[in-house]
Amino acid sequence: MEYCAAAEQQLSRLRQHVLVALGSSPAAMAGALEGVARVYEHAEPLARSARADVLDGELEASVALLDACAAARDALGAIRACALDAEAAVRHRDGAAADRAARTYARLVERARADARRQRRRAGLRSDHQVADGGGVHALQEARRLTVAVLERVVAALSRRVAAAAGTPRPASSWSTRVARAFRKSARVACEDAADEDTVSLPALPSKDSHDGEAAVRVQRELRAVGDTIQQLEDGLELLFRRLVQCRVFLLNVRSC
Repeated sequence: MEYCAAAEQQLSRLRQHVLVALGSSPAAMAGALEGVARVYEHAEPLARSARADVLDGELEASVALLDACAAARDALGAIRACALDAEAAVRHRDGAAADRAARTYARLVERARADARRQRRRAGLRSDHQVADGGGVHALQEARRLTVAVLERVVAALSRRVAAAAGTPRPASSWSTRVARAFRKSARVACEDAADEDTVSLPALPSKDSHDGEAAVRVQRELRAVGDTIQQLEDGLELLFRRLVQCRVFLLNVRSC
């Protein structure tokens, strides 16, 4: 069917994002989120081609997807707030505020990564073994797996390189030492199993003793750019969340017929 072909084409492009390009840049992550959302534009006709027992499984899985998407969206919002807090710490040379931002960052990222892993397990292959007719059913299941993969990779990518980014190349003051130590400790806790790719990072924080005003302005500008990047990803997650809600409504409507 035409709708199945369109969905399969979108899924094929999305696989490339997940397997190849997703870790390379924020733009690739945003593109992957948009790609997932586009797959779910075909949710209604795909659902109508599925058997009743398969629909029950997808309805159950849709709850996990909504939970995972909402958790990732909320986590990104909190991480963006941490970037704003770090910007304020740079502006005011406030080591205590930087320490609080680092600890909050670590706690939120660790929780988000754990949630993403849990949702990946919930969206496992159980339904696949029950289905042999493929078509729309296969597309729904593939979309579900790729959605979880995208969410997990987005959260993981944002958890990298904080420790290295917070260091200073010059002899550090007590303030900059405290900032670097806080972010190193937080990154070890939050990112101990992260991959080696670098995607979004906080820039190096200038020493309190430095009189280089241009460096401070640059760091603040880079921190704002980090916040803007996260905002872009939040927007993508919000679009995906709306598509997942629509998909669940379609599944409920088809199941009740």
